[in-house]
Amino acid sequence: GYEKRFVLNVVIDSPTRALDLINQLTSTFRAFSFYSEGMIKFRIDKAELPTQLFGMGNIIADSFTQSWKSLKERPNVIEVQFLDADKDYRQETIAVIDEASLSAGDPIRKHSLRLYVTKMSYAIREGRYALWIAKYINRSIGFKAGIDALACQGGDVISMSHDVPQWGFSGRVQANSTTTLVKLDQTVTIEAAKTYKIQVRSSQDVIEERTVTDGAGSYTEVNVSAAFSFTPQDYDVYAFGESTKVVKDFRVLGLQRENKNEVSSLFNRFRRVSRCDNAIIKIGRAHV
Repeated sequence: GYEKRFVLNVVIDSPTRALDLINQLTSTFRAFSFYSEGMIKFRIDKAELPTQLFGMGNIIADSFTQSWKSLKERPNVIEVQFLDADKDYRQETIAVIDEASLSAGDPIRKHSLRLYVTKMSYAIREGRYALWIAKYINRSIGFKAGIDALACQGGDVISMSHDVPQWGFSGRVQANSTTTLVKLDQTVTIEAAKTYKIQVRSSQDVIEERTVTDGAGSYTEVNVSAAFSFTPQDYDVYAFGESTKVVKDFRVLGLQRENKNEVSSLFNRFRRVSRCDNAIIKIGRAHV
């Protein structure tokens, strides 16, 4: 059968630090909270369109970093505590297990959650979600960028292109481009029997993707299958690559102001099911 995906059942009857309580409440519906513009804001972990495009043209040279969770940081058993309405609201604990990990002989690595739900089906569903996050979301990245990154705030999804991990090729659009022809700041190679696409972010933060129609060869300008809704301008950011490798999406987890108008921000890789990896970005004058 079917039921509402998220239900919150809680009575707040004792003093608790506000932020601690908010974090417990938001974990019930896959959200996280952050402080911005003098307010506590919320973002839910769900599929969203990217708001920004970052690449070699708008990040600071040699600032890109990657890191991965250690095996010890990846639990293969999630224990969920909740008050079971079917058992007179007694506290129950259910375990969601990564059977493949344990079958392979990995040691048990537990992580506990407490949810404000009163039905086992909700506890099981959120336990599975937490297990998927632990299993598949294990990459963090960090980089510095210029003032155009100020449009980001916590929870935003951004697209990232970089030549170190080979997430496409990126840079700045050159002058005299049109809605159907994009002039690039480098030479790109198109191989036979492969489909290539290009994304362009306008000065109004509109991101559009088009299929490249040029045949095999090397080009400094590419033609696209359908016209952009805007004319790419000089210094607009672009990303180019094979249709499945143009960009990789991340979610912003935080921004931190640094010296010289640079800001550090935490991102999370975005997937439709397993959601995101982590990342840190450093951009000009912003903090979330």
